[in-house]
Amino acid sequence: MTPTSDLIENLDPLESLSVEERAAPLAAITASADPAALELGNDEAPRSVLSDSTNESEAPSSSPLCRRDGEGTRLGIRSRRASAVLGACVEWLMPGRLAFGHVHVLDGDPGIGKSTLALDIAARLSRGLPMPEPPPPLPEEPPKSRRRGKSPPEEAILAEPPPPPPPPPLIAGSIIISAEDKDDTAVQPRLVAAGADLDRIEIVDEIVVANPRGGMMSRPLLFPDDGAELEALIHSTGARFVIIDPIMAFIGSDRRGRQIDAHKDQSVRQLMYALRRLAERTGACILLIRHLSKSMVVSALRRGLASIGIAAAARIVLLAADHLETPGVRCLAGVKTNLDAAATTLTYRIVKNAEGVARIEWLEECDYSADDLLRRRRIKDTTPTRQREAEAFLREILFDNPRTAVDVLAHAALRGLNGGTLDRAAKALGIERTKKGKQWMWEYRENGLPPLSDFHFGRW
Repeated sequence: MTPTSDLIENLDPLESLSVEERAAPLAAITASADPAALELGNDEAPRSVLSDSTNESEAPSSSPLCRRDGEGTRLGIRSRRASAVLGACVEWLMPGRLAFGHVHVLDGDPGIGKSTLALDIAARLSRGLPMPEPPPPLPEEPPKSRRRGKSPPEEAILAEPPPPPPPPPLIAGSIIISAEDKDDTAVQPRLVAAGADLDRIEIVDEIVVANPRGGMMSRPLLFPDDGAELEALIHSTGARFVIIDPIMAFIGSDRRGRQIDAHKDQSVRQLMYALRRLAERTGACILLIRHLSKSMVVSALRRGLASIGIAAAARIVLLAADHLETPGVRCLAGVKTNLDAAATTLTYRIVKNAEGVARIEWLEECDYSADDLLRRRRIKDTTPTRQREAEAFLREILFDNPRTAVDVLAHAALRGLNGGTLDRAAKALGIERTKKGKQWMWEYRENGLPPLSDFHFGRW
């Protein structure tokens, strides 16, 4: 057996220390910390041994607790008790869909109106206008008296408390960071068409940085690299709504200077964490606009471009898609939410004003979910138009009338249908092709039943 002394020597130095020896480095840092910041009754102070006056030189580097790496000396874990955390209610910008202090994602195909929809919300916020919501439910009828024909007594009506007054309208600014729409020909005219107060809306062009070769240079904003600059802009302008359109154009580097890979969950989580902390510190509602991927998976949660970590880290994910029945009408559906029950799907359409500028016209709600909108569109998209025409042609020509392959191909050529399209349509419909003698026969059976010519009807 291995001697006990050898086992002790092979242990991690941290494990061989006593409790007093482990606590010694933390006690040394605690002695230099601000006593007021360590009081248990201070709700703002985290329960840790850190303070603003603590630096790396004050921490004993010889202890195994203080291990140096690329980030410097580890001074301890910052935490606080759950009893010191004050509960708060969610403050909504758009009830059930957009909340202050959180990160959101809006998915949709190009041309569906995602940017115009976001600008409409920013315009409403700048004027204090109500956000689009489904119509309120009809008021309940007052209870009838037990006596027939008698209304409730007047005392009962007077005893009902009056409804609370509506809250004052919220008026705040917005910040727009766009990589696709031009400021002068798209963003500003759409804000005007939506009735926005342009003095409350900031349009970010680029960030100016020092050039390593001397002088200055400008580039687009990158996150999380330029999070501090965006936070300063939010505080200076008092903005409560931030639009990043699209997020894929503004992804920067991680803490080690490596480009964030939007398709890797672990990499993209650093971006989402930085944006989440930015939203929490500023209380702003951050909306990330994203395109849909080419994948034909049914789940709307996985249809967004890049890693699913973006949708998982966002507290609310929305989808903009075409209505399944009404041309020209679009739907704003909820994909997921971690803040409240899933909101209903709202419909809207894009109209143009007298100058030809697009704006949003909100309509009523509908019953389609985000999965319904993508699932049915998937079925529609996977069947080309020419194949659907060929299927309709085969149903028409072969209904109750089996024909030879030569006859079917001749009629198909008259309608401009080639053999490959006809073959795919025949397989989709389950056309039976059998050889009888020297000819091939095509036969279509609706719901698996033989044609009427196979039945023999006697006289009555």
